[in-house]
Amino acid sequence: MLRTRMIFLFYLALFGAALVGAGCQSYEPHPLVPLEILGEVERARDLLDVDVADGGDADRGLTDRGFVRAAQWMAAFGPALKEARAAFDRAQAVAGIDTPWPNPTIGAGPAVGSRLDPGGSSRRVQPLVEFGFAIPLSGRLGYTDDLNQVIAESAHVKLVARHRRSYLELRALYADWVLARRNVSVQNEILESARRSLALTGRLIDAGGATALDLGLMELEVARRGMMLIDTRAEEVTIEERLSSLIGVSFEQLQKVFHETLPVLDAPIPQRAEAQKILVANHPDLAELRAAYEVAEKELRLEIAKQYPDLELGPFFEGDPGERKKAWGLTIGITIPIFDRNEQAIAAAEKERDSIRTAYEATLNRQLAALESALARYDLAREKSALLETVIVPRAKNNLEVALQSIKAAAIDSLKYLDVERALRSAISDALHAERAIRHALYEIEQAIGIPLGFFPGEEAVDFPLLPEPLTETE
Repeated sequence: MLRTRMIFLFYLALFGAALVGAGCQSYEPHPLVPLEILGEVERARDLLDVDVADGGDADRGLTDRGFVRAAQWMAAFGPALKEARAAFDRAQAVAGIDTPWPNPTIGAGPAVGSRLDPGGSSRRVQPLVEFGFAIPLSGRLGYTDDLNQVIAESAHVKLVARHRRSYLELRALYADWVLARRNVSVQNEILESARRSLALTGRLIDAGGATALDLGLMELEVARRGMMLIDTRAEEVTIEERLSSLIGVSFEQLQKVFHETLPVLDAPIPQRAEAQKILVANHPDLAELRAAYEVAEKELRLEIAKQYPDLELGPFFEGDPGERKKAWGLTIGITIPIFDRNEQAIAAAEKERDSIRTAYEATLNRQLAALESALARYDLAREKSALLETVIVPRAKNNLEVALQSIKAAAIDSLKYLDVERALRSAISDALHAERAIRHALYEIEQAIGIPLGFFPGEEAVDFPLLPEPLTETE
């Protein structure tokens, strides 16, 4: 009989182990091989697995909408977006699994007696089997599910916010790229103009209207302009590197869809009060903090629920050594929260929620200041640009025409003509920089309020990442 009972206990334990093993997930290694990843990244950067890489965009008229294609590539290949998407997938995977009940426990073994009655008919060793499981009483399982869900929602908000930041950054960088290329063209024209002036100075020397010093100064001017052209090209390369890093596509592919058309600078700028409301609803940092606050709320509720203990049930079966009788029993227990009421975790969760509210207020304060500054810089940049376009550049061009006629008539020397020509070059360069300042201020406003103002060709059809709206006072 004892042997039968021990065999029964052995098979019971074996059955429990089989149940545990059947429900557990096995490990599958997935090593990180740097050279393989290098090949994958290179293929992605060169768009080797994408249909648009064969130039088919030109047939569909997409080359006149370079920004639209760049935005689509960024959404698909942008490294920052891939990281945010991976974080969201992780949170979503956890949220998709319900919080399980506590695992039951089972224990089996022999109960050994000593100094038994020699006349007894029972055995010294008897079987002992114990079970145990807990029943949550506080609703913490449901609260944990809610917490996992809002963590996933927060990760989604971070993904959308990262997309919106990247999108607005792409707008600014793409405009910088266009203006940098224009600046290269302007600097090339200025260099050619300086070379023509150098040739003119050489002819004036032959005619006795200039000196070797004039020629030397003009040669120095040509060299300086050549150096400025190199600096301008270096700036263009820097912008291309930033674009490539943001989009996740190589320079060569970006250049295939480049188009110099920029949004016209006539988009209505919201007034301060309206802009502040737009900022509250659309700024990515504020949206992330709102999502983080929801997570903190759910974490606090869960920590409060953890104050209350689980109900513990423990049925058991045992034989009394030396006796023929067997005993079945059930214990019911609960931890009495006298000393440990999870007070530390509750206090930490409360302060975490308070700190997020403080961070929200501080971020809003900083962004309002940034908005006001950007609005002021935008107005000043428009004034400067208007002055250059209506007064300085036309006047400089007119002065150059007068100087050219004068030098032909030998009414002025070549140094004077050089000063006039330098003034025109400087005015043209200043006009381009003024447009750049306007666009920078405009994009600073966009980044402050979180939405674009003015559109590239075809941009209206691009899916702009939408953030969850903030709660209203009534909600």
